[in-house]
Amino acid sequence: MGEALYRGEPVVRALVDRCDAVYRKERGASLLDAMFGGSGAERAPGGPASFALQCALTALWASVGVRPSTVVGFGVGELAAAHAAGVLGLEDGLRLAVARDALARTEPAEPDIEAALAGIEFRPPAIALVSGVSGRVVGSEEVSEAACGLRRLHQPAAQRRRSARTMAERGVEVVVEIGPRGSVGSTIASAWPESATGGETVGNGVGGPVVLPGPGPADGDGFAANGDTGFVRAVAGAYEAGLPVAFAGLHAGETRRRISVPGYPFEPRRYWIETPKR
Repeated sequence: MGEALYRGEPVVRALVDRCDAVYRKERGASLLDAMFGGSGAERAPGGPASFALQCALTALWASVGVRPSTVVGFGVGELAAAHAAGVLGLEDGLRLAVARDALARTEPAEPDIEAALAGIEFRPPAIALVSGVSGRVVGSEEVSEAACGLRRLHQPAAQRRRSARTMAERGVEVVVEIGPRGSVGSTIASAWPESATGGETVGNGVGGPVVLPGPGPADGDGFAANGDTGFVRAVAGAYEAGLPVAFAGLHAGETRRRISVPGYPFEPRRYWIETPKR
């Protein structure tokens, strides 16, 4: 999925290229080669690759006018959520994703967390940022801990149910999944508190929010030979869900030109159905 988006979507390509530049400085290797199977490349660490793709998908949605009011992430998704909330710059987020992968391999040794955080700038959230561990909205004084999660890498599973309740309390009605298709959205929907919808069936056929899966193969058939990434289908779903979609963003970077077409003479003929006379 990542490679299809990278090849077919200029917005994705530009952002992933920025992540690749940082990865080369940090690791001395190409993130692109590792993600997409370049010659002799080792498989990409999951953290940096996931962070790059999630941020790229967030930017792709923004290019068609779909921007979040509330974000939540789990695992390395916390970093992508923090970036979407304006807490972290893209480059700082990628550096933390690299550090997170390295620190995760230090158990049971004590990781050098302060070294990983050195030089990282954290800003107050511009939109509501829900912690994937506590399930609560993060305050400005908690952003560094909630964003990178370096001090709780080996803690128990994230609080998806509590996170879903917090989003419901904030009036969230549509959840856009950022990441591998079907990885989190269905889990959030299943954890949605029934009281938020009165037990009614909405949107996706169950009580809860309308869940929009990210771009991905249709019906498990893979991507079309013409480079279809599934994003147009995802945007159509957003439009059906009532989100304000800027369709011009689908054609960003494309060149258009006017062409002459043959004229067609006007034929003043009636096409009204005549009622029979009695």
